[in-house]
Amino acid sequence: MIPLEDNSQEGQGSGEKAGKGAYIKTGTITAIEDFSNYPGADGPKKVYGKKGFEPELCLVVKFKTDDFDRQVTLFGKYKRNKDQGIKGWDGWNNTVQRMLYKILGAQAMINDDFSIPQKTLDFLVGAEFKFVNYISSNTYVDKEGETQYSYQIWSRLFNIQQTQEEIETEWIANLPYTKDYAPDVLGDRKTTKQKLDEAFPYGSNAKPAATEKQEAFNDDLI
Repeated sequence: MIPLEDNSQEGQGSGEKAGKGAYIKTGTITAIEDFSNYPGADGPKKVYGKKGFEPELCLVVKFKTDDFDRQVTLFGKYKRNKDQGIKGWDGWNNTVQRMLYKILGAQAMINDDFSIPQKTLDFLVGAEFKFVNYISSNTYVDKEGETQYSYQIWSRLFNIQQTQEEIETEWIANLPYTKDYAPDVLGDRKTTKQKLDEAFPYGSNAKPAATEKQEAFNDDLI
């Protein structure tokens, strides 16, 4: 067995303070699908996604929160040597390695052939973790036919014991790499109630009579 190292610092950069629209939430793992293509594995290569992508390391982590069931896909690559071929996992931006180490700590190990033991994936089911949910520039069309901006799950997962300050520090350091983070779009968003109040300005939404009279008086003064 090969022990994994903490690669939290791999792929980090300098950033500025995180703005609005990023929230720290808690999830519980319900299942993990392994789409990794391990060296020397028998059979055809595993394919992830509709475009036929053949990842080197890839885990789809399914989880639940108090609000919804979601999933996040983690990727990683191998470290190669020109003469000897694959010699291990590359820690750079390896979110697979990061998740295993963050949740399992010193127990995070891989097989000698660089594959993840199935018992490790089974053990992770039921584990709690923390993650960042952030507003993005990606859009979708809601039931009313209106275009809305969607929230995305940051692929860097955290140990359940990590503090808000620790998570925020890493989030801020990686903002230059989170290209779809778009807090500015929140300034244009309106709640359903706000939209209804503007569309139907009468009844409980109507302005008090005194206010209307005052506005009329103000208009006369102009």
